[in-house]
Amino acid sequence: MRPLRRRDFLKWSVLAVGAAATAKIGSRALLGVTMPSRTLPELRHLSPRQAATVTAAALAMVGPAGERAYEAGEWEPALGVDDMLGGLAADQRDQLGVALVLFEEWAVGPTGFSSWTREAQRARLAAWRTSSLGLHQSVWGFLHAATTSSFGFSEAGWRRMDYPGPCVGTSRAPGQTATFEWDEAVP
Repeated sequence: MRPLRRRDFLKWSVLAVGAAATAKIGSRALLGVTMPSRTLPELRHLSPRQAATVTAAALAMVGPAGERAYEAGEWEPALGVDDMLGGLAADQRDQLGVALVLFEEWAVGPTGFSSWTREAQRARLAAWRTSSLGLHQSVWGFLHAATTSSFGFSEAGWRRMDYPGPCVGTSRAPGQTATFEWDEAVP
């Protein structure tokens, strides 16, 4: 038996990765793709698959208040993130789109992140948050900032957190302290 040369090792590694990718793509085709349970209005920057990933990550990150708001139809995480992506440069949106696809697909098994149980999703998010790979931490940071901001800046989020809303100042005379619309509600 001849020793394993570097060239042979690389050749077999590439074949193994190709076979695994083919098997995963084939199993996804047979099992179908998880899409958001609701029909969303036209998304400008997220594909339906990316919207499903964002929604699953948001529900895993925000917690029970976010899940209740989502189930009641008061909050749609993918719409908030899609709006946020509108403020970025095109190359940044492209990079974040690739990151979302990697997050969804970079897993062993036939299903992606959005198809997992909520506990498995939380475990994956925790692993990426504390990963030694900068890419994992960056994707987690984007998902965390985008999804929690999407909830925290929504009126549904404000109601669920008993927050009266942003401080919108009213007119004031010079030297007076500002009065706000919600000051009267606070005892």
